[in-house]
Amino acid sequence: KLLLKLKANVVQPEVFIVQDQFDFGGVSFNEPTTRLLTFKNNSKLSANVLVNLNSDVRLRDFKLVLPEKDKLEKGHLIKPLETEKKEEVFNEEDDDQEEDEQNEESEEDINKSEDLREFMITIPPGEALDFDFIFCPNTFDNDNFDFDTNFKLVGASDEYKGLKRHIKGEKMESVITIS
Repeated sequence: KLLLKLKANVVQPEVFIVQDQFDFGGVSFNEPTTRLLTFKNNSKLSANVLVNLNSDVRLRDFKLVLPEKDKLEKGHLIKPLETEKKEEVFNEEDDDQEEDEQNEESEEDINKSEDLREFMITIPPGEALDFDFIFCPNTFDNDNFDFDTNFKLVGASDEYKGLKRHIKGEKMESVITIS
């Protein structure tokens, strides 16, 4: 028998949201208000961040949109998450055609990131990625909101604080005065 002792250090990416908090103030029904949200990767490793705006009912009036002016740099990736398992049936002959169609759909998904509610972002080492963080009240369930973001770093514990930021604001009723 050969006994071999190994010692290792586990390194995880250091990703954080640049902004300290998101204060939307008073926002009227169906009137979107936008704040910049920047994910920054300060490590030497690529990082994957999970965004699930469907995981908390308080986030139903929010969305993250990749600004039009910014194209994804090489190495950045936004991948929609499949929440429902789909059964796929295909012939071997159709395999290449289906792969091409999936690649086209993936590119369309990136270009339509405003429609994404659940996705994973890959951020290369030393890079940042900006999103428009939009609040547009569509319901009047709660007039005030005051809670933390719930983004997750893949492979990190739930206690990882780099992606936790405070969100606050107030849903306002529009007042129309006719004179």
